[in-house]
Amino acid sequence: MNEKELIKNEEKIDYNIDRKEVYVEPSQPVMDLLCNDIEEKIYIRSGECILTIGLEGKSKERGITASQMELSLETLEKICTILKCKSTLILAEKLEDGNEIQHFLIRKNMINSIYIEVRIAILGNVDAGKTSFLGVLTLDQLDDGRGLTRGRLHQHLHEKTSGRTSSVSNYILGFNEDCDYVKPIKGKVDWKNVRINSSKIITFIDLAGHEKYFKTTVFGMTSNKPHHSVLVIGANAGIIGMTKEHLSLILALDLPLIIVVTKIDMCPQNILAETMSLIQKILKSPGCRKITVSIKSIKDVVVCIKEITNKRIPSNTARTATSNPWNAIHTAKTIGLVSVASGDIILEKRSVLTD
Repeated sequence: MNEKELIKNEEKIDYNIDRKEVYVEPSQPVMDLLCNDIEEKIYIRSGECILTIGLEGKSKERGITASQMELSLETLEKICTILKCKSTLILAEKLEDGNEIQHFLIRKNMINSIYIEVRIAILGNVDAGKTSFLGVLTLDQLDDGRGLTRGRLHQHLHEKTSGRTSSVSNYILGFNEDCDYVKPIKGKVDWKNVRINSSKIITFIDLAGHEKYFKTTVFGMTSNKPHHSVLVIGANAGIIGMTKEHLSLILALDLPLIIVVTKIDMCPQNILAETMSLIQKILKSPGCRKITVSIKSIKDVVVCIKEITNKRIPSNTARTATSNPWNAIHTAKTIGLVSVASGDIILEKRSVLTD
């Protein structure tokens, strides 16, 4: 093959890796681009990423045929072999026209003592059910309604007798390379077994909810450097006591927020509706400005995993951007101090300011 034919063949190659059929028998140059793209995503996400096959980037075209999906999975298997990763199917969508979309978790194979760690702080008012919630998660055991799981996690005698956490405690939840939950032995706190058999460990930071332990709670939040936060709210009691203070602490540290509503089985429907309405009102208030997403299915979980670290502005609230020349120092009237959320501001280069 001469040089002209090589150039013609190269011009025929579509290098757009956002195409939904890009994993269907790709050429070697496209295969290299896909490997580099997935490797970069894994690096950014500290060892794992979510990959969707069958979506056309930002367009509305969705789904590929079953035969195309089969060829795409073969390509994905080759990529995982090259990058020394493991893929796990987390959601398969079947569309009305028969086409398919599949979502995969791509995780780097952990070597020796290296593992992925995610730290999550658990906050909420006293008696909201924080430690019981953690006990069910980490001990693989349901609570009996009388503090069974909570009692197995409390470390001090006065905590077991009063049922209230007074110190900063850590508990772990492990997942192996196949994304299966690593169960503790005989329902006990077994860190050694979980650590040995896990490639990803979730560390929960259990914090005190009582007002007199608030300094301890602040210390636990700032010293453990959590990646995410969970605010536990009792459905029967609602937003009372230290709930707003804990929410303010989460907002001050700019942590992604998950709200867990407990005790819905012992709460009348009208009280539960009032609690949910008040939560929505507070989260959408000017001081909070959070976009609420209710998790109702695995599909919602996949969407939130992809977007939880992105600070997106809803289309109905986005304001028109204005373009102005910037000097070394810029003052924006009615906005105050201007900070850069991402990217760089370069002198004499056009930048866009949004609020």
